[in-house]
Formats: sequence, C-alpha cells, structure tokens
Amino acid sequence: QARTSTKRNSRDGKAWYYLGLARSSQGAFKDARKAFLNAEKWMPNDAGVFSGLAWTSLRMGDRPNAGHYARQALKHDPERAEAHFVLAVTAMPEQSFKTAYERASAAIKSDPKMWAAYRIRAFALIGSFSTQMNIVIKSPNPRSELLVEAADDLAVYLDQMPNTDHGHFDRRYLESLRYFAAHYRKKEQSDDLFQDAATADRTPYQITTKPKAVYSDEARTARVSGKVRLLAQLRADRTVGHVLLLTPLGFGLDERAMDAARKIRFEPAIE
Repeated sequence: QARTSTKRNSRDGKAWYYLGLARSSQGAFKDARKAFLNAEKWMPNDAGVFSGLAWTSLRMGDRPNAGHYARQALKHDPERAEAHFVLAVTAMPEQSFKTAYERASAAIKSDPKMWAAYRIRAFALIGSFSTQMNIVIKSPNPRSELLVEAADDLAVYLDQMPNTDHGHFDRRYLESLRYFAAHYRKKEQSDDLFQDAATADRTPYQITTKPKAVYSDEARTARVSGKVRLLAQLRADRTVGHVLLLTPLGFGLDERAMDAARKIRFEPAIE
C-alpha cells in the first residue's frame, strides 16, 4: 500500500516513511534508506524519519551517517529511544563505553521494552571492566560490580527474547559472566589471594596449542577488522572453561574468536 501511495503521490512523506519501515523489516536496507531519504524531503522535521535513516545506515555499516542521523532525530525528539540506541551501538567500536552506557540507559528509560539496549549496556559495562584500571563508567572499586550489573542487564535481555537465536550470547555466556563477577568479587574481598599469588612457588602455564580465529564472511563484506579481547578460565585439566567477551567487534567476529579460544590447550600452572 505504501508503494502504491508513493506512485500515486510522490510527495507523500508518510507513504515513503512506511515504505522505508517495510523495506527495513525485510532486510532491504539500501532500498529502505532511499525511501527514508524521500520521506525526509517532505517531512524534514520528523524524528521517526531520521531514526529510520540512522538505523538503515547502521545496518549498512555506515557508522558516521548513522550517528549523524541519530543526532538529527534527537534534535526533534530528545527521548527518541531508537536514536539513543543507534548512538550507543556506534560508540562501542570506538570503546567509548561511558557514552554507550549512557545512550543505552537513555534508550531504556524512553522505552523499557527495547531489549537490545540492555544487551548493549551489558557490553558497555564489560568493556569498561576490561579497560585495565581505568574504569570509565563507575568507580574502579569494586570492579566486580560492573560485571554484576552487566549480568543483570543480559539476563533481562535473554528473558525478554526467549525464542531468539542469540548465537553465543545465550545462557551459557550469562553463566560465564556471573562466574567472573563472583571470581573478581572474591579477589576484592580477600587480600590473602593477592598475597598468595605473589609469594607462591609457581610454575606459570604454557600455551601448547592456540588456533587462529577464522574471519567471517559478514565482516569481510562490511570491511570490518580489529582485535577481539577475551577473558578465559584455564582449568587444571588443560581445557578452557568460561570465556568472556571483553571488547566485541560484531559481524560474526566475536563468535569466531570465542570458538578459537575454547580450543586453546596448555600445560597448567603448578604450585
């Protein structure tokens, strides 16, 4: 109906807008962006149109324009949840975790049912935790609180999206997140653990097998590259247990890195 309306009246901004939504839902993001651009001509002050342009640009890998259109949407509607969400997503590759956290929080405040924002906020907290001793969202003491809050956010996301294919970011990943939160909380509560590590007669672990991660077709198409940082539990039986994604890249690269990490083999440390 939207397509018919645009043919009947090419100046019907609403019809172009709805056509953009329809194309976007079909995954035809290039066509969707064209429709939203036509809608912008006739509705230059509509926050929904700019949100649509921001989302389609993001899905096409055009982060600069995605951010630009999201900011335009917020000029017309400061509480536009979709625009805040897009800005949260675009902040993550730059490791601007504080911005990602604040934007995701703003999206959730505007629309508590925007479940994807809980996931982004969780990864912003995890990324902040990984920034060595420079925690950019909250006080560095205790650092474990970052992982605890991240686990709570990820649990909300998984509870509200039970039938979605989350890839590796499922209940197993949540268990790993909670494992490391408990691990670091225990370290923070016991100075003896740090003392033991410093004084023990210890032979460090030695990596014996470290397979390379396989580059994904999705990342190759989007021309995305970079480093994925992980935190891994090395078990006494020479296998990798829990694996936590610290700095994601998306486009299937995170899953490939985690798969490779679980195949690492080593001689365990000995005391």
